[in-house]
Amino acid sequence: MQLICITGIDGTGKSTLARNTVSALRRQGVDAVYVYGRTCPVISRALMALGRMTLLRRKDIWRDYHRYTSSKKQAMRNPVLVWAYTLAVLTDYLVQVWLKLLPHLPTRRVVVADRYVYDTIISDLAVHLNYTEKQLECALRRTLKLVPAPLLTVLIDVPPEVAFARKDDVPHVDYLRERREWYIRLARWPRVALLDGQRPPQELVQALLHVAQM
Repeated sequence: MQLICITGIDGTGKSTLARNTVSALRRQGVDAVYVYGRTCPVISRALMALGRMTLLRRKDIWRDYHRYTSSKKQAMRNPVLVWAYTLAVLTDYLVQVWLKLLPHLPTRRVVVADRYVYDTIISDLAVHLNYTEKQLECALRRTLKLVPAPLLTVLIDVPPEVAFARKDDVPHVDYLRERREWYIRLARWPRVALLDGQRPPQELVQALLHVAQM
């Protein structure tokens, strides 16, 4: 299996690029498949529901984004809660992502993952738990040892205001700004290619295939 991961904030065009890349590879006769690399909360769902009923009671992310996120980060200073939440999120992720990738492991197939480890670590942990840059790097490196290693990671970047205009399921533009600060750090990592998400879709596909040498 050859794994290509596409990551970035919401609204950058990750899903479109992933699907277009798979289509382009298939036209070339390459065995390629699309995989959605995010997972659903199962174990962590109970913790989230409990938090909304107690620590975040009467707070609404859509009505007052900054108050909601401030309260959530304040609550996440409890070390026991941090430990339980981190364990639940990573358990959910690792079990589900392995189930998605396992059928492809013994093949020579190209798997294009629409999101991967990076999105879970950044969006679900780093932002809410106020990670430092060192903590983010440590969490990513440890988690990447527990999943198939990507041949290439493609980071799609657009200004948060552009991404926000593309989405109707994001509560506030600051939701994207905050996450972009973390994502952009990935551009310094080896085997990570930074692409401009404002380029035409087919140009992005060609740029990805060129970087991946496919």
